[in-house]
Amino acid sequence: MSIWNSNDAEKATNGTSSQEWSGGKLTIDSRNIEKDDIFVALSGENTDGHNYVSEALKRGASCAIISKDINENIATLKVSDTLTAIDDLAIYRRNQTQAKMIAVTGSVGKTTTKEMLKLAFSALGKTHSSQGNYNNRLGMPISLASMDHDCDYGIFEIGMNHSGEISPLSDFLKPDLAIITIIAPVHIEFFDSVEDIALAKAEIFSGMKPGSTAILNIDNKYHYILEELAKKKGLRVINCGEEGDSKLIEINGDTITANIMGEIIVYKMQQVPEHLIKNSIYVLSAVKALGGDLKKAAANLINFFSLKGRGKKSEIYLDGKKVILIDDSYNASPPSVKAALASLGKYKNRKIAILGNMLELGENSVKFHVDLKEDIESNNIDKVITFGNLMHELHKCLPDNKKLSHIETLDELITYVNNISVDGDVILVKGSHGSRLYQFVEHIS
Repeated sequence: MSIWNSNDAEKATNGTSSQEWSGGKLTIDSRNIEKDDIFVALSGENTDGHNYVSEALKRGASCAIISKDINENIATLKVSDTLTAIDDLAIYRRNQTQAKMIAVTGSVGKTTTKEMLKLAFSALGKTHSSQGNYNNRLGMPISLASMDHDCDYGIFEIGMNHSGEISPLSDFLKPDLAIITIIAPVHIEFFDSVEDIALAKAEIFSGMKPGSTAILNIDNKYHYILEELAKKKGLRVINCGEEGDSKLIEINGDTITANIMGEIIVYKMQQVPEHLIKNSIYVLSAVKALGGDLKKAAANLINFFSLKGRGKKSEIYLDGKKVILIDDSYNASPPSVKAALASLGKYKNRKIAILGNMLELGENSVKFHVDLKEDIESNNIDKVITFGNLMHELHKCLPDNKKLSHIETLDELITYVNNISVDGDVILVKGSHGSRLYQFVEHIS
């Protein structure tokens, strides 16, 4: 598929092509080249992408964007700076496209919401979405520059660790609609307060024009900050939640009933935990706000399945014993662990939570871990296995009838879980990426 040609790319970057060429999406890693990709040779402290141009072309790249001379007769676009060229291509594409642009941010639930949006809007027209977790200062412009000009919808996840990181991305994207899922103490060690996190997330309004739409979670403690800033910007606000413009009415097995801005809609989602189903309310509100066919979009959500590491449920065998594994090992924060425990609590069989450290929580880290005791008890979690030094603090305060063991190494964890599991167990695995519990999941799956 041709997304760029040499003529448009030259206009966008003020660069010079060695020959006529056309190509697809942008890639900065020569190891991940797919046919017709455009390889961007970035120069960093430890490596120089110009050393991998030949490899990229051999792997199927259609062109290389370079800032240094290459002694080969290959298709190149030479620019003064390759990093700036990515921005230039992103800006050119945004100015050229007529697509409705949708941005998603929040402390948790960004990627899940983005994937649901992709499904819903794909039922309505040609849809592009950011790849994987390409949501930072480098990744989001790459995703925007990789969008075809004739798309009807563009869906982009925007993340941050520090204040000031979202504004430039919003200015690139100029969203027609923005969703902020939840404000919570994620990356709190880089902020003075959760209120400051809310202010940083509200930077998503920066590139939006008055009259654009902001979809907010009215049940969140910090909603008032976001709503005030959105209205000050002149945005239309749609609140989702128990007393909001859109709300979840009922979950009956796979069937969901919701009120989306006054329209009652019934749709199906398969094997999706309740805390993820709630993200579909944001999604359908976005469809309604942009004038899309709500029923058609909702019907396509049956094809959504929880992502690997983000609540994916599967049946596996541990030493011949059939158990249900809930893989939520991609990341963890206090609200996401609480939500995962609430979902686990709905199962009837023995419920085991394997919990790893929650990271980047600052000076109150121990308290955030110990506070999970209440959720474990209120959701009737049968047994808990803790992993990591911070979760050891939780282990020490759990009642004896709840705790199985505190474990220090992945090898020990693998052996232990194989030994103690029984037929029918439901096992949740949840921890920050740095806890490496995803390696445990990979081994036992």
